[in-house]
Amino acid sequence: MMLYGVLERGASFPEHSHPHEQIGFCLKGRAEFEIGGRVELVGERCAYYIPPNSPHRIKNVGEGEFVFVEVFSPLREDLLERRFGYLKR
Repeated sequence: MMLYGVLERGASFPEHSHPHEQIGFCLKGRAEFEIGGRVELVGERCAYYIPPNSPHRIKNVGEGEFVFVEVFSPLREDLLERRFGYLKR
């Protein structure tokens, strides 16, 4: 499953985890990622990887939007339902 996202300046995703493998690519901006207790800065043209079941959080620390593309495997039905009202049957 692939999605395009925008995190506004100063916004964040609180710490969470999920059983899905996650990989992303930053198109614009800069964010601080904490993955399994390790903090990394991700900027434009940088990729990141989040293993399944790893606690992680993200905070936009740049001057503008953090724009990214992410891929999840397997499909995240919870995101489809929450964001688009779609349930896989």
